[in-house]
Amino acid sequence: PAQSLSPMLINTVSLQLKSGDSGEVSDGLIQLAAANEARVETSTTQLMSGVSKVVTVRVSPEKVDSILAGVKSLGCQTEPMQGIQDVSQEYSRLKSRWTEVEAEISRLKSKDPLNTDESDKLKAMIFEKSYLQDKMSGLEENTKMVAINIVITEEPNH
Repeated sequence: PAQSLSPMLINTVSLQLKSGDSGEVSDGLIQLAAANEARVETSTTQLMSGVSKVVTVRVSPEKVDSILAGVKSLGCQTEPMQGIQDVSQEYSRLKSRWTEVEAEISRLKSKDPLNTDESDKLKAMIFEKSYLQDKMSGLEENTKMVAINIVITEEPNH
């Protein structure tokens, strides 16, 4: 039976920064995040106009203002845009796959003895179940945090 899950939402704040040295700003953001017990995820994109770096800081709601103040202190103009990221469908897909995997693990465990292929499949399923559990836990954890997405565009003459 398909159970209806409550919506899984992640509050987000998006900022745009321009800097002559995105690495320096990124390092500053990482230090700022560490000081506020936040988790950091980074990615870099090559754009026609130069390099753009995205730093996502996942922080508890009560530390958001501290992070935003810190970003401003890095000397960058910021116009925060509040938003919400809905991860309900992703969570639902993970959950239904987890249920399928769990059923297959139970089916395989009930067979005795297992042939080599079944034994290998059982190991793979147990690994996948653990992976799915980690992904679901990560999403659950992220819904308790605020994701601050900071896009740093490098401008040599800034």
